[in-house]
Amino acid sequence: MNSIIAAETSPAAQALSSEEQITLEQIRDYLAVHVLSVFFREGKFDYTHLAFQKDFWNNNAYAIGKMQQDNKSFYTLFTVSKTWFWHEIQTEFMYITNDNPLPSPLLVTDITKVASNFQGKDLSNYHLFIAKSKNGSLQNGSKLQQWLFFNIDEAFDFDISLTDDGYGGTYFYIRNPLKQN
Repeated sequence: MNSIIAAETSPAAQALSSEEQITLEQIRDYLAVHVLSVFFREGKFDYTHLAFQKDFWNNNAYAIGKMQQDNKSFYTLFTVSKTWFWHEIQTEFMYITNDNPLPSPLLVTDITKVASNFQGKDLSNYHLFIAKSKNGSLQNGSKLQQWLFFNIDEAFDFDISLTDDGYGGTYFYIRNPLKQN
């Protein structure tokens, strides 16, 4: 089991609402249970809450954080929603990345849907790691990223090309969909 330093001790977490505090507790619980050995060696790592981002279109929020161990650091994004009937807060892992700026949740959802079509299975329940591409960017200004959808049994790796559409959105192109085991 991984151990983390409680997010509630970070300066940003001291002025949070009770709902945001519950969210951070759920994130702490998630990180303590889920194996992150792909990214960190066994032992302690720090999780620092950076921000909450509200999404007024679908009534969700997103918790953005940073995980660190020694000289390794990754950004995380969790989806936060409130159930309509019970008004319970549900926090779900969306992705971990070493790239900045962070991909928007809407872009991640759209690309996940297309990647699922390539694989013929729903990848929305897989863990997602978004990495800076070793190739950097293309000549046309597009940014390259590697997206790895994985669970305990299998992994699917995609090269993604991202291009600003000039209006606040992003065009994407999935290159070389490959399955890894």
